[in-house]
Amino acid sequence: MATRKTANNVKLQALRELQKRAKLEEYRGNFELFAKEQVKVLPKDASRGFIPFEFNSAQHIINDAIEKQLKEKGKVRAIILKARQMGISTWATSRVFWRAYLNPYHKSVVMAHDAATSDALFTMSRNIIDYMPAAFRPAFKKSNAKEIMFEHNDSGYRLFTAGAPEAGRGQTPTICHLSEVAFWNHDTKILSGLFQGISEADNTEVILESTANGVGNEFHRLWMGAVAGENDYLPIFVPWFLMGEYSRDIPEGFERTQEEGYP
Repeated sequence: MATRKTANNVKLQALRELQKRAKLEEYRGNFELFAKEQVKVLPKDASRGFIPFEFNSAQHIINDAIEKQLKEKGKVRAIILKARQMGISTWATSRVFWRAYLNPYHKSVVMAHDAATSDALFTMSRNIIDYMPAAFRPAFKKSNAKEIMFEHNDSGYRLFTAGAPEAGRGQTPTICHLSEVAFWNHDTKILSGLFQGISEADNTEVILESTANGVGNEFHRLWMGAVAGENDYLPIFVPWFLMGEYSRDIPEGFERTQEEGYP
């Protein structure tokens, strides 16, 4: 009796492993499905607790554009001009995790404009792992306040703050998420150092995102070059009015002024 029970347990475990492998293969080509089933995020209404990550309208626009570029070009080079609080950093952080989790020997770099934002992005990455189902949760080869490496595939990512001109120099990342680039103090030197280490090989990704911060900085220069077709970056604009929470009902009796476009 015990032998039969043991044999059944072995068969069940083997079946579960096959199902897991099939699901991982499905995730490999579908970031949106992976995000919905494996990533949990804390919404703006934190009282709801962690919930499955389902793309909003802005995240859908960005994801569709980047997947199209990846299919056509074999790699991603994208620059995103956004409004605040649209969840773009959440989307990019989750994508970095997805790529590292499912692809061996991927070395990723995440860089933000200040320490508080860097820490928030890294906490978000740790939360993704902590709230994954146990069967899919990865073990760590390395884990500290600035770096994670996975045991199962020798992939991982490292966090930087864009506070010094040499930040990130010497890295050879497969994927870069560069956050709020328009607010970096040493944008020219940092980007120059990072870009020198990024391969032009297929499946590499460089994603710059920022809200606007004046003219003449490197983000503005790269954005204008992308719009004009003068560089390899795909410009993706996600305006504030995509987010319903940024709109209000028109008050009774409201009339536009000439400055507001009154006819």
